Amino acid sequence: MDARQLSFSECVECGLSSKTLDVDQPRRIQRNRSPGYALGKKVGRIMEKVNFIRGDPLSMVPSNTPLVTINVVTYEHGAGAPARCMAGFLPAIQLYNALSNRGIMTTVRIIAPSKIARHCNGWDLDGNDRVVRKATDMLAAANVEHFVAAPAGMDLVQPALESVAHLLKNAPDAIGECVQKLRASGLRHGGEQGEQNALLYAAAHPYSWQDLYDSRIWPDRPLGGGVRLNVMSRAERRFQPIRHYLAVIQSEQTVSGPSGDFFTELCDTPGYIPLPGEPLIETLEQEGPARCHDIYRNLKTNGGGAEKETYRRAHRDFRVLMNYLGIADGMGEDAPAD
Repeated sequence: MDARQLSFSECVECGLSSKTLDVDQPRRIQRNRSPGYALGKKVGRIMEKVNFIRGDPLSMVPSNTPLVTINVVTYEHGAGAPARCMAGFLPAIQLYNALSNRGIMTTVRIIAPSKIARHCNGWDLDGNDRVVRKATDMLAAANVEHFVAAPAGMDLVQPALESVAHLLKNAPDAIGECVQKLRASGLRHGGEQGEQNALLYAAAHPYSWQDLYDSRIWPDRPLGGGVRLNVMSRAERRFQPIRHYLAVIQSEQTVSGPSGDFFTELCDTPGYIPLPGEPLIETLEQEGPARCHDIYRNLKTNGGGAEKETYRRAHRDFRVLMNYLGIADGMGEDAPAD
């Protein structure tokens, strides 16, 4: 069977793999290898020549580092999962392979804040987070060691986060400005309850990224003795001052060890948040990639200014993902090009 004829789900289930950075380094840790289709040479070239992460995360990792944890977040949005959503994991796969090629034990920690996101946004979902499930399938197919890190039950999480949210309400001016913007956004979208939920959502961030540890909020204990590399979209920047502030005033919960935030070139618009009119996973699996390309092109054509640029980036992310999966029909030679 030709991989270009497979649906997204079928490609992931078949166990695709690819070449990535540091191909000159022969040593690589391989685990849970699954047989599957080899990707074409074009795919390997793109993964090798395009750096999906801004900055230099490898500079934070000495050769004697016992373990690196790559943190990356995803969840199912109340409006559905974009067709491009799994593109958000390509930077983590690329970084994982670069580290493994250097002989460094590495694992990907999938941050899955679905319970908190549903609670804070009032989404009525069935609890079956298919986006997380697809992410685990994709990482397993790429021979990437990984695990899912979900929060505790909301009966424990909510009261714990409410006490942290209270600290944010009384934050000093520099942090208070960031907090006020989040509160104002919550108030616009959900009234007083929306304002409180915005604070709860912000308060969860230092625990999801393991700046802080509280078993009542995020029960998976940080893996000791290593380096944490946080791979994230630039949308996470608004939460950085809040994370840093809480890490200082909640010092008894601070997680030790070096860590760094690294923003992605891919999915600069978070891959798990759908844009208005954007094709969803259902469109991809039921109507195919060509239909998704048509929708993205129409959105770019009809959009103006910043909106047009946002849709252009989303289409680029989708094209890169399709190329990685080997089903890049109609995309031309280089997926990253527009």
